[in-house]
Amino acid sequence: MPARLTDYVNLAEVRYPANWFSLLRLLLVPIAAIQLRRPGGRRKALLTSAIAMATDMFDGLLARSRGEVSNLGKILDPLSDKLFINSLALALAARGELPRWFARLLLLRDVAIVIGSALVFKRRAEIVVSQWLGKVTTALLGVSFLFYLLNAPRWGRRLLQLSLAPMALSLLQYTIKFVKLMRG
Repeated sequence: MPARLTDYVNLAEVRYPANWFSLLRLLLVPIAAIQLRRPGGRRKALLTSAIAMATDMFDGLLARSRGEVSNLGKILDPLSDKLFINSLALALAARGELPRWFARLLLLRDVAIVIGSALVFKRRAEIVVSQWLGKVTTALLGVSFLFYLLNAPRWGRRLLQLSLAPMALSLLQYTIKFVKLMRG
């Protein structure tokens, strides 16, 4: 029988403080995107984004320090990261501040990772955890987008360019893991 996520995620894991941070980041996704689209909302979007990125720094550390690494967290954390980073990329691209090709490339990469993870789960009942190059990419993109929000696009572009290598390598890393897991 195909794997069902509800068989592997314990709802009691919602009580873990680390998962609260991931849920908060998920809730901040539409708030930051709306703020960025509003005239004069740039500073609010900057503050919201900084808070979201801080939650990303603390959720994993907190989960490990408390012995509360959970299947729910393994899903919520990377999903929150991808939704937040992609919504910022799309909002910045819509404003003409971030190259549209980059936003599309990032979105395609992350959709491929999510679909691949879902296929692995369906076939092997295994949750694919974030890879270290993916975490590096997320950190570089997050800081890059903060520079864009700070009206420092020169620094934002530099970090964006720097993020291309780990972004491509992380896709390769996820692809290799996907192939190995699917071959089984």
